[in-house]
Amino acid sequence: MKMKRMLAAMMTACLLLLTGCEFSSNSMLMSVEKETRTSCSVRYAKFNGRKQHVIRTYGDTRTILLDVVTESGTLGVTVKDKDGQVIYEAEGLKTGTSVIALPESGKYTVIMRAEEHSGSYALDWAD
Repeated sequence: MKMKRMLAAMMTACLLLLTGCEFSSNSMLMSVEKETRTSCSVRYAKFNGRKQHVIRTYGDTRTILLDVVTESGTLGVTVKDKDGQVIYEAEGLKTGTSVIALPESGKYTVIMRAEEHSGSYALDWAD
């Protein structure tokens, strides 16, 4: 009976360690996030890993404005349509604004990827 308890405790400890490892590889330090129906912004001291935003555009809205501030590190973005097809991808984003053209209104997934990135980004998909 003691052996089963010990084995269960060891398995639980291993699971906790594995979960902790995954969390530490995808983290934001000292972050502030704001989201509305047509925009989102994220500011942070350090960002490692990826963050996904699902957005929906309506009517004539066929662009996403991506505003980036890069103090250090690297930041990349991928935009996928509702079928998972990549429609836009960029790496090494510097401070500035990019206009991402969308083929039509609808649902899109924006994936931000960072390595030791300090700064912020904002997405705006309102007309």
